[in-house]
Amino acid sequence: MVQTDDQTWLKCDHEDLWIYDKLILSRKLGYVCGPTGLDVPKPDYYCIRPIMNTLGMSRNSKILWLESSTDQFHPAEF
Repeated sequence: MVQTDDQTWLKCDHEDLWIYDKLILSRKLGYVCGPTGLDVPKPDYYCIRPIMNTLGMSRNSKILWLESSTDQFHPAEF
């Protein structure tokens, strides 16, 4: 049976909670990524999104051209 993220979160072993952290998951998958506050490695388009989002559906995600600084984004984004 398919469960929703909120149902799975409640049952998930604490050792497996990293799967909900999209920054850790992105690093494990080899994406160019980093937390808010770090400069981007080169000017380009980047996907800005919440580090954790159990609501899904890419809520509050956006694709923006970044030159260097990411200081303008919320601390919970990457």
